[in-house]
Amino acid sequence: MGSMEKREKIEFILDKLRLCLDKGDYVRAQIVSRKITARSLADPEVQDLKIRYHEHLIRFHAHEANYFEIFRSYRAMFDTPLVADDKPKREEVTRNLVLFLVMSPFSPEQLDIMMKTAAEKVVDDLPLYKTLLKRFIGDELILWSMFESTFGRELSTHPALTTVAAEVGKKRSEDLKDRITEHNIRTAGKYYSRISTKRLQSFFLWYQDATERFVSRMVSDKY
Repeated sequence: MGSMEKREKIEFILDKLRLCLDKGDYVRAQIVSRKITARSLADPEVQDLKIRYHEHLIRFHAHEANYFEIFRSYRAMFDTPLVADDKPKREEVTRNLVLFLVMSPFSPEQLDIMMKTAAEKVVDDLPLYKTLLKRFIGDELILWSMFESTFGRELSTHPALTTVAAEVGKKRSEDLKDRITEHNIRTAGKYYSRISTKRLQSFFLWYQDATERFVSRMVSDKY
């Protein structure tokens, strides 16, 4: 297949994918998205289409609030020369990939990726986001008051939280708070072999039913 023929085919599929998303037909959108392979997007001649493809995937995964898949799409965009060689675009994508990474539910894979991302030189250009990663990687409690004083201003203007529908922005903010709560429970677990929910509640100023809900869910998920 010639490069022009390949490009036209990918553009045709991308248009179909966009139309499905515009109509809210997410089942069909998933089917259409699978017609484009990572191999076909590896061609240097279609890097702009690779970015468009992942922008569509971000819309798709946002519908299900699948933050880890959104992160993966931003990561794929980050690795394209069109983004890597454009500092403003690179920093914009980096801000997004870091935020959606820390908002993703905890798993060994997610922790490993946070550690590797924090070690990347490009993150040094955005010290606040490097600090954000380190907060979730470390073994210290994340106090909400300190978190707000450090990151509140930045997050209050972050497009992922402010340029979306109000209910989406609210959910994302609440999910970020949930990740902080879960981090704190895991951290407490490293220092206590046994602890009552009442004592745990006193650390973080939660209602007892909320404390029990988080602990039960983390035990169920084995994290």
